[in-house]
Amino acid sequence: MSASLCIILYWLFFAILLAVMIWLNRTSYLLRDDIANSPNTSNPATGVVSVCRTYSLAAVQLGWWTLIIIPAFATIVICKHEIPKMDDTLLILLGITGGTAALSKAVDGSPDNKPTTPIPAGVRSNLFSDIISTGEGAGVHRLQVVIFNLIFGLWFIERTLENLS
Repeated sequence: MSASLCIILYWLFFAILLAVMIWLNRTSYLLRDDIANSPNTSNPATGVVSVCRTYSLAAVQLGWWTLIIIPAFATIVICKHEIPKMDDTLLILLGITGGTAALSKAVDGSPDNKPTTPIPAGVRSNLFSDIISTGEGAGVHRLQVVIFNLIFGLWFIERTLENLS
């Protein structure tokens, strides 16, 4: 299979997986915090409690790497007719990302972990501000994680596409 066709195939897999992730996030809150730890507000007139689920940095990070690695793996299998050798660094990165997501769920479920800043009903959360926010404002350590994952994710895509050529 030609290199240009393999690159197109990668971006096709990427787009399909991205569409599935967006759909799942809209229907099942795939990339958002658990409802038990989300800020809620109640309307005294109706008695209805509305919950605004904020985006979870750990879930977005896991989704980002899934979005990058699955199309790369599938494209290499189809174009090179072989299962790629997973680099130890990649496996460590996936383990850390998966562990972070699991630990985040455990911490979110802790009875001691209460949201500190309620979000008014009807206000939609913003992906970027949610993932860099600590609940009390932006955190430089969270911004650093976002920048690190974005840069290394784009580098991983570039290296994958270069190896398909």
